[in-house]
Amino acid sequence: KIFDACIKQIQIENYTLTLNDRIPADPTYPLTFISARSLSSTGNITALNVERLADKPGCARVQATVSIPVEVLYTDANGAEGVAQSTISVSEDVLLFVPAPSIMPYKITSEVSAVCAEGTFNSDGTFTVNACITTILKVAIDVEFSCPATDTARFLPLRTTRTRCAQGSSSFRFILRVKTVRSSKILFQSFRRSFMLRRLFLRFAR
Repeated sequence: KIFDACIKQIQIENYTLTLNDRIPADPTYPLTFISARSLSSTGNITALNVERLADKPGCARVQATVSIPVEVLYTDANGAEGVAQSTISVSEDVLLFVPAPSIMPYKITSEVSAVCAEGTFNSDGTFTVNACITTILKVAIDVEFSCPATDTARFLPLRTTRTRCAQGSSSFRFILRVKTVRSSKILFQSFRRSFMLRRLFLRFAR
């Protein structure tokens, strides 16, 4: 379940990329930058600090550093193509809705994207690039739902609330983990049948 989320899109200039794990290991300098982009949609969160606000119940100031793994493509002085790994780090300081402490602890997660279209080579073996960055911070709790292993699945109604904590509104979604010994195909058919019957009921109830 997603309690709140915040998206941030920025463009950073003159960011220095340190190259690691080069392939091939010893390219001939100077290098010519081709491109760089994120390797994964999941960012690494460090230096996380969550400070609850006394004047805004349920809200908290969330500060963190989000690191984005990127893959850098280049050519060396001989025209041979090479690849290396690097990281782009950005700071986050936002207001988010954070649930009260409970048995199921919440977690702060991030989804990221980074694209670098241009860059210049430096004499110390690094690249200076301009990058377009997208980061999404989310406050989430893993929620498990068990579906009966029968041909007719029954689903309880779900109720969600919507809270405005800072500028913009929060969004919700549910993470479903199906535990069953029946095949996923039968469960999908049961869910679809139940969903269609519910739609017909609501349609005629109006």
